Amino acid sequence: GWEITFHFKNMSPVPHSAVVVEQVMARKLQVGEPYFEGASTTEPLKGLKKDEKFTFVVDESGKFAIACGFPAHSAGGHWIALDVSKDAETASLALPKSPL
Repeated sequence: GWEITFHFKNMSPVPHSAVVVEQVMARKLQVGEPYFEGASTTEPLKGLKKDEKFTFVVDESGKFAIACGFPAHSAGGHWIALDVSKDAETASLALPKSPL
């Protein structure tokens, strides 16, 4: 039942977007529709070259991804994990350790 507001800022000249999908979808050439209603930037397949905010409600736990919806970007690694736990009391960020 948490409400999440995501501020997406594309500083690249290449179009990018953000869409919340099941983590398994992040490795596909096209990630598909947002898993939660409203959980994406405008027209994620086209991407955008600006700032945009979107707000959505997380209504179930699981392993999700915030992925670039522009075709093939997510499959190339343009995504981060979003793990939702029903036991969480606060939001937290856990970045993977660098292999170096």
